[in-house]
Amino acid sequence: MSERKKRLIVVGDRVLIQPEEGEDRTKVGLYLPATAVDNQAVQGGTVVATGPGNALSAPTELNDEPWKVGAPEPRYLPVQARIGDYAIFF
Repeated sequence: MSERKKRLIVVGDRVLIQPEEGEDRTKVGLYLPATAVDNQAVQGGTVVATGPGNALSAPTELNDEPWKVGAPEPRYLPVQARIGDYAIFF
């Protein structure tokens, strides 16, 4: 079975992060299971994809002309993170 890259669509103000490989050994050389590590440990990784941002409605968009045909293109407040940025998360 060949591995194919899956195409993910990131929506809203979400980001997709590829986590760094963490150390599974202590400084002394002991291997730690996943249950022994703190649940809320701070992690880091690289931003792989970002969503378009938060959708903004046009200030003049009122429902007083329901016969109008066609909707304007959606506008978004972009996400601050960019692809390739380093992110720290819980």
